[in-house]
Parts: sequence; C-alpha cells; structure tokens
Amino acid sequence: MVYTNAIIKRFIILISPSLKKMIVTIIEDEAKEDPIDDELIQKLDKENIENANWKYKIYIYCVVIVCLTYFVKPILEGPVEETYGNVTRICMGCIVGAYTLMTMDMLLISLMLYPCRQLKKLDYLLRNFQDFKHKYQTLTAIEDEEIAAFLFFKQLIVNHENIIQYVNTYNKNMTYPTVFDFIQNSIQVAMGITQASGVGNFPSLINIL
Repeated sequence: MVYTNAIIKRFIILISPSLKKMIVTIIEDEAKEDPIDDELIQKLDKENIENANWKYKIYIYCVVIVCLTYFVKPILEGPVEETYGNVTRICMGCIVGAYTLMTMDMLLISLMLYPCRQLKKLDYLLRNFQDFKHKYQTLTAIEDEEIAAFLFFKQLIVNHENIIQYVNTYNKNMTYPTVFDFIQNSIQVAMGITQASGVGNFPSLINIL
C-alpha cells in the first residue's frame, strides 16, 4: 500500500501539465542568479540547500537501517540454506521499494520547501525595500526614483502571486495522496503501539499498510 501511494504520486506528476510546468520553473529559477540578490540572500539560499541536504542524508540513513533489518530477519529465523532465496527476494524488493519511496518523498519535500524559501526572500526584500529599490533602479537604468519604486513593488506583488499560485497548484494535485499518507501513517503508528503493548495483534493489517 505504501508503494502504491508512491506510484500514484509519481503518476500524478507525470500526467499533470501544471505540476510538470511547476517543476521546470523551479529548475530554471534555481539555475539562474537573480541580479537583485545580495550576499545575504545568496548566503541564506546556500544555508537552506545545505540544511535540506543534511536532512535528506539522515532520511536515507534511516531507510538503509530499516532495509538492513529486513535483510537480517530471514537469516535469523531459519537455516542459511533455506533462507538464501528469501534474502535475495527481500533484498530486491527492499531496494526497489526504498528507491521509489525515497525519490518520491525527497521530491515532494523539495516542492513543499520551495515556497517557504521564496516567502523568506520576499519578506527580506520588503523589509529592506529602500535599499533594493535603489539597486533595482540601477539595474533597470530608470531615472525617476518613484517610477523605479513603483515597478519594483509591482514586481514583488507578482512574485507573491506566483507563490500563491504555486501553492494552489500543489494542493490541487497532491491533496488526496497527502491525506491518504497521513491516515496510513497514523494507522501504522497506532497499530504498532497497540501490538507492542500487547493489547492486540494485527500483523496482517500492518503488513498491508
């Protein structure tokens, strides 16, 4: 069921023109440097990327540990000559499943973090509007300061509208899979706690989820 939900998310991304366009836009924005950015914005972007990479590494380590437990379990449960085929089959299943889950989770996390970064940048630009207004005036070679301020503020409004549209597009396409993920994970946690406490035994349900 976990793999099924991940495959559904991947299928939604493949068939949704708005999501594909959104991902292409992110890649293009990340590939180019905004001339209005100062050293602090570039530093914040770098810190955000490093922080995200660090969290991704921790996530990958956790998935590897979980996979290793599945590899070792059949060896401990029976004779080696009888478990070789089981270990091989389980290894292949874990590798394919873990790769599917990790890539999809990391992609969706990146998509969710992107508007947060853009909002922080927008907040910083608004708080330092006067400084960036002059920089915008210099870059655009506009002589009238009021016109430069108006155009720069208009650009910030457009950026904010793009962020809102981005969030709406993501929510429109990923609301139901995300809700299903939440319900599924909640049931898994509840069943795991119940089973560990000895109140009940639901192995088949946990395996299905």
